[in-house]
Amino acid sequence: MGTLTAPVSNSTTADLEAISLLTQLHGDKSSEAIDFARSRLMQISSIHSVELEPYYTQYLNAVDAFGQGDFTLATLYFQDFINHKEVDVPISLVSYASIYLGSIFASQGDFYRALPYFTKAEMDTRATDHQLGLFLNLNIGSVYISLGDYEKALEYSESAIEHGACVNNPVNTSLALSNLAISLANTGNLKKALDTIEAAAELSVKEAFMQGYALSKFYQALILSLMEKARDAFDAYKAAFELITAHADTYLRIEFYSRYAQFLLECGHVEFTITFCKKALKSNGINGNKQIKISLLNTLADCYKKIEDATSENEILRQSCALYKELADDWKNKEVSHANSILNHARVENEVTNSELFTRHLSHLNELGQLIANTEDKPQDMLRLFESIGELIPCSAFSLALYRKDRNVLDYKYLLEKGVFQQGFEVECENVSRIGIYALKHNATVVLDTSSDTEIGQYLDVSCSPKGTWVNGDLEDSGTSVICTPVAFNGEILGVISIQKNQSYSYQDFHVQVASQLANYIAVSLKNLYQHQELEDNRLYMEQIYHTDHLTGLKNRFALKPYLESLSKTFGAGVEMSTVLLDVDYLKAFNNEYGMTSGDDLLVTFANILRHVAKGKGEVFRIGGDEFAVVLPSSDPSFGIAVAHEIKSHLKLSAIKHRGVEDDAVATGGRDTLVTCTIGVMDSPFSGNTAQFEQSILVGERALIKAKKNQRNRLLRYSYSN
Repeated sequence: MGTLTAPVSNSTTADLEAISLLTQLHGDKSSEAIDFARSRLMQISSIHSVELEPYYTQYLNAVDAFGQGDFTLATLYFQDFINHKEVDVPISLVSYASIYLGSIFASQGDFYRALPYFTKAEMDTRATDHQLGLFLNLNIGSVYISLGDYEKALEYSESAIEHGACVNNPVNTSLALSNLAISLANTGNLKKALDTIEAAAELSVKEAFMQGYALSKFYQALILSLMEKARDAFDAYKAAFELITAHADTYLRIEFYSRYAQFLLECGHVEFTITFCKKALKSNGINGNKQIKISLLNTLADCYKKIEDATSENEILRQSCALYKELADDWKNKEVSHANSILNHARVENEVTNSELFTRHLSHLNELGQLIANTEDKPQDMLRLFESIGELIPCSAFSLALYRKDRNVLDYKYLLEKGVFQQGFEVECENVSRIGIYALKHNATVVLDTSSDTEIGQYLDVSCSPKGTWVNGDLEDSGTSVICTPVAFNGEILGVISIQKNQSYSYQDFHVQVASQLANYIAVSLKNLYQHQELEDNRLYMEQIYHTDHLTGLKNRFALKPYLESLSKTFGAGVEMSTVLLDVDYLKAFNNEYGMTSGDDLLVTFANILRHVAKGKGEVFRIGGDEFAVVLPSSDPSFGIAVAHEIKSHLKLSAIKHRGVEDDAVATGGRDTLVTCTIGVMDSPFSGNTAQFEQSILVGERALIKAKKNQRNRLLRYSYSN
């Protein structure tokens, strides 16, 4: 007797075809592929005489926005798609949308916000769902490539290719091959990398997948560059440029621009690099990736430095400096959201382990995460942290040791016992002489039930005795429980935390789980702190370059405004000032006689004299060329005159010979004379208006130049009012 089979509805068939179409799309996000998918959705609807759900078009709009580099719009579309309430969205498309969102946040450096999306997609991936496995591992591999972790990228790229071998998806497989090639190249296997990228290019051409072909040519150029084949790399870059301009999405295009600009400069094509960087900085999507934009700006600044265009270099450095500050602010704003992201990940783990105890404490752990995310590097913050930890884990002592990689030491910076800070110390990590070093070196959590010599001894090197081994505080032979766990961010060990209770067998699995979660919170906070500090250091460095004269090391014209603003903060409005304006006499003639290098040496010597005389009295600026200014905050009108005389005296004592003077009034007939300067002293009270004060200096400069036409080697007094 036959069995009855329910007929498949037109609607179900249409849905399956639509899902298949969209899940095959992901490697090719070009305009042509999107347009084809829109047309195909309409055909599917017409063929099966059904009206497809609007979320298919919404999903396609999100992919289109991603391909065009509008990550803000793409994020809104994808999140709305995932959170669709009216109808059940196919779980496979939700997984793909999660991967896209994870990739967007990771590309912006927001890795912990990306983590829950990748985790969700990974949980939804069945062993037999090779299409999703290919796409997931492909994207995670790309994230690790952008992070520079090529070992991890290699692992995920190989996994993507294994999934690709089980399905007919040559588009995504070609991208996975490209990822594998660049990972192999950066882990030292250059020959295999070149073979692999050629296979990726061949597959892309066979499938007429031009975006994949553009990526493969780009990576081929990078690999050839690593192989030091400059000529071949140049040809590959040229081919990649044409392909990427015509076929790549915005994300790939701006990444290529950054690498290509660096390569052009390395090859010595300075003028062409300047033109290229300027065009790249105006391209679509560049403002959405501040790190790529900074890279292009820094390359442009290096170009201007090579051609000695200091004005343009300073302007570009100023823009780069401003972007560094924006990045630093972005990291600060992300700290709390990072902690919340880890909390969400903890909730997922909780659902898997079904830990009712962990659930009961989640709200308190959330508060703890918020506290850590906002904790600064201060003892009182650590004390608050210690008190909060004690509400979750039995705790009589707590320590946070920071790993100083440059010196290979553990810095036990924060030691708290019964709420009292103990003296910190450092230990070298050559031998495993401490439990903390074991946790650090093995990236593993150590749980001690008694802290007896026998229990501790199994973790130490043979040459190290358990006696005197520090865990926290002064230990007896037994009777103390300890949890020691590494603090790690994205595989990088940042330190070790240790939690102790002066009682045996105090800790259960739940406490270890909370301690590990605590270490994750601290890792995010520390990493944000370090990255914020690094960005701030870069910003200050850029600011220093922008405000410093490269030849003399003095402050330049651009540093005048912040100096005046600092005076306003110190003295308030209405500061009495004397400004000494100086101009080296006959510098042009000196350069003609002795050469430009000697002229530069003369300016350096002159700057040193000014720096010496003005020390403790005011600030020296090189206004430009051979013009200098000494700004003196002083209410004594004769103070500027006295400083000017002292400068002339020191210059005379330096006795720098000058036989290049060509002025009828002081003609020397070839005899040696000495370098002199013309000085103008200007009394110009500073009312807090920096623009007005800068204008007064400008007018004073002009007056000094005018006065020099009559006679050099003079000391003049100038009043801005007349």
